[in-house]
Amino acid sequence: VETLAGGGAPAVYHVVQVSWLLVGVAGVQALGRDLGLRPVQAMCAALLVGLHPAVIEAVCLVMARSDVVAMTAMTWAVLFWRIGWRTGRIRWTVLHLLALALALGSKEVAVVTPVIFGLFWAAERGGRRDPRRSLLALAPGVVLVLAYLVTRGLVLGDSAGARIVLDPFRLFSTGGVYLSGLLPFRVTTGIRN
Repeated sequence: VETLAGGGAPAVYHVVQVSWLLVGVAGVQALGRDLGLRPVQAMCAALLVGLHPAVIEAVCLVMARSDVVAMTAMTWAVLFWRIGWRTGRIRWTVLHLLALALALGSKEVAVVTPVIFGLFWAAERGGRRDPRRSLLALAPGVVLVLAYLVTRGLVLGDSAGARIVLDPFRLFSTGGVYLSGLLPFRVTTGIRN
């Protein structure tokens, strides 16, 4: 669609890429407000994410669309899940599942999103009034991720690309590299593409 609309002009790809970033940054700010941050604090959190070298690098590399879309969709999925969990309204569950599906369709790393839901659930001690009903709020995201993993395995078979390896050391070390990119606000992450 971008190629047809812009005739292959690079500016069109960049506008779409930056638009995804802006939607993601707005999601971080909205999530910050939902978590109880004051408006200025939520804005600072959004700017910190939006200006992080790991995010900016992906935005500048137009070929890295999946990274930007996955980050944006995961952020909105978490926000919609929190609102749905708190209100119990089905429309928020639908929105969180749509955002999660978009994230999963963009990048495999989105399989960790239900873990984030679970961490919020645990941090806020489940539903104090009705823990079993509250725990059910985790089910739709978990079911969607399991369906994704099963479908992915069936489609890709036993190929090397079919395996998703959640190596704790790799996650820890990669997280450290990403955090090191924050200070002193370097332009590059030091992560090899």
